[in-house]
Amino acid sequence: MVFDLLLGMEKEETGNRNVYHREAVRAVVMEEEKIFMVHTINGDFKFPGGGVEAGETHEEALRRELLEETGCEMGRFGRKLGQIIERRADYMQPENIFEMVSHYCLCDGVKTVCKPSLSQHEKELFLKARWLKVEEAFKSNDRIMNENPKMREWVRRETTVLKIIYKNEDERRAK
Repeated sequence: MVFDLLLGMEKEETGNRNVYHREAVRAVVMEEEKIFMVHTINGDFKFPGGGVEAGETHEEALRRELLEETGCEMGRFGRKLGQIIERRADYMQPENIFEMVSHYCLCDGVKTVCKPSLSQHEKELFLKARWLKVEEAFKSNDRIMNENPKMREWVRRETTVLKIIYKNEDERRAK
């Protein structure tokens, strides 16, 4: 695993509050210097993927989410690249804690097979899948975070992962 990071509260800071736990899995799909991302109406980029439903494996959840969000099927489900744990006060019930573990897995062989089947929230975000350079996605998200520090948590999470990938790409090119 390349990374294992925490964004937000340490476990000890949660005290006796109830913790709502969510598991998510996200696809890291790369071809040469390009990465497959989902673009939102706000200009940010996120990794395709989402919540793991009861009884699903990470692979099953990612295949379902990828098809729903992008209309694409993936070929190979690869190794886990890393994970980010987000822990904070729940927005809906601030007396409780929201904790999400996002698992980032390398995948390949993405091909479009149908139209996306977006949720209402995803439709409002005008999600669109696209290929772009890692540097472009990282710099776009970084700029958005700097301009609007209150931007959704996923921008911080995704930018953190993009930075790791971008640095690794940069190091590979320098060799």
